[in-house]
Amino acid sequence: MKKLPSSILNLLLAIGVVFILVGIFFAFQFVGGDDVELRFLSAAIPVAGAALVYVALAFRHNAFVFFSGIYLFLVGVLWLVVSAFPGGISVIRLWPAGLVLCAVSLFLTSLFRYRRLRCVYAFPGAFLFAFGGVCLLFSFDVVKIPFVNFMSKWWPLMLIVFGGILVSIFLYQQTPGNKFPYDGGEADSEQDGACS
Repeated sequence: MKKLPSSILNLLLAIGVVFILVGIFFAFQFVGGDDVELRFLSAAIPVAGAALVYVALAFRHNAFVFFSGIYLFLVGVLWLVVSAFPGGISVIRLWPAGLVLCAVSLFLTSLFRYRRLRCVYAFPGAFLFAFGGVCLLFSFDVVKIPFVNFMSKWWPLMLIVFGGILVSIFLYQQTPGNKFPYDGGEADSEQDGACS
């Protein structure tokens, strides 16, 4: 199949982003509340994110711009979902979801930049995803004891897990035929402002 010209591809991308933004606009119409400024801000966050993603995909090809756009878009969608609940969820309970969304944004940025998951994005993303997930368990009272009490009693468990991960990496790398994902030119010569 013949590849379409870049102008047509950019047009398709723009139309797709417009459909997403119009869908977000109409979805926010059904969100409760009479505070017009809050509703405008709620709609502006994913719109700004979608605009940054469009700029990154169509023009800049910058990983930092793409990451920022994806993160803003996901936070805006989360805000939409949370504000749809009658009582809402407080930001104090929901802050760990920001870490999880940051991890998802890192994974997607790696796919955008390298067309595969690279260690420079995967390791921080996995850490943020795990830490955010654990904090969400405490934030929503799935684990009934306070986080401070849990950490004061079980902090050696984190050392054991971290040490186990390092030993597993060592053993995996020592096995003939296994190539550790960080080997073979992970350093990027391209400087585009992203974390590399």
